Amino acid sequence: AREWGLGLMASYDPRIRGRGLALNLDMGYGASGGAFGLWEREVAQVAGAAPDPRLEARIEYGLPVPSGILTPYWGYAMAGADERRYRLGVRWDVGRRLRLDLQGERLEGEGDSLSEHQLSLGGQIRF
Repeated sequence: AREWGLGLMASYDPRIRGRGLALNLDMGYGASGGAFGLWEREVAQVAGAAPDPRLEARIEYGLPVPSGILTPYWGYAMAGADERRYRLGVRWDVGRRLRLDLQGERLEGEGDSLSEHQLSLGGQIRF
């Protein structure tokens, strides 16, 4: 079977030490790369599905606070015609060793009855 795909990624991030505006846009159609892309193609071939378009967008703005950088962000992802994911959160970088992340997410599937909501709190400590 012959595979093909088309992708475009654009990013704007002139920030210094995480401060200021950053924008990311990633879109594609057809075969995607990496191990996940291989798995995705195998499942689609078994199901007889045609490739769907995908889109991811993210906007964030880093604000200096006394103990580090506070970065509110918004994200949107679309996979195919019937799956949408909305993200809203804030990341707090305390120095270079500690990162905390609070994120709310809404996943919309086929029809309104398949919506899911998540709230997550994450952290990272670097040694």
